[in-house]
Amino acid sequence: MKVTDYSNDQILINQIEFITKESYFKFYRELSYSLLEMDERDFAIEFDYYMVKSRFLPLDKDKYPLFNDIPELFIGQYALCKFLFHLTSKNIYILDDYFEHCENTGRQVNEVLNQHYEVLHFKRDFLEFKFNFLFVEMQTRRESLFTTNSKKRPLLIEGKKPNISERFKIANEIFNFYNITKNKNISQTEKHILIAHVLGCSQQTARELFNGTQQNRTRVREGLIETYINKVNRD
Repeated sequence: MKVTDYSNDQILINQIEFITKESYFKFYRELSYSLLEMDERDFAIEFDYYMVKSRFLPLDKDKYPLFNDIPELFIGQYALCKFLFHLTSKNIYILDDYFEHCENTGRQVNEVLNQHYEVLHFKRDFLEFKFNFLFVEMQTRRESLFTTNSKKRPLLIEGKKPNISERFKIANEIFNFYNITKNKNISQTEKHILIAHVLGCSQQTARELFNGTQQNRTRVREGLIETYINKVNRD
């Protein structure tokens, strides 16, 4: 069963695929599988506790552009809700096929599976209910951030916010930042920390910028950035 069986939202489809494979989200996958095994009572009690736990892992949003529309504070909770909903729907889908097979063949339905089916529906309804509250929280957070940011002059290039790879390219082309850092008589780790301080990113992201792997994930919009660099150099 795939996400496309219950949603045509391409962003959600990509997010679920990403959560399923990306090592960062292993913690949320483990929480989801644990909740899936619980009965109704324990599920309802533990879910809120697991949601609180999901707020404590930081996320470098520059590395995960699929979640740009989710306030950073809520990404863990969003991932937990959506992945758990996916697992629950997948199990319901499998049992739907089983019940249809029993009906078509006259085979008696396993009562244990029938009870499990009811529990799964409870969990899915519960998740939809909880996600509605989470959605309101996220929306409130977005509006708060928008109100705060709207009071400031946005630092955009032709209406677009430069990503971390683009900021690194600008620094390199205009200030020769990479070569100056590379030639410093300091350790590789200190060079990464220096880049992190200047660009306002994590040390891990700085390391990936320095070795070129970050640029493979966060692409530079060459036309946009080259135009900006040429304009600055010309001026």
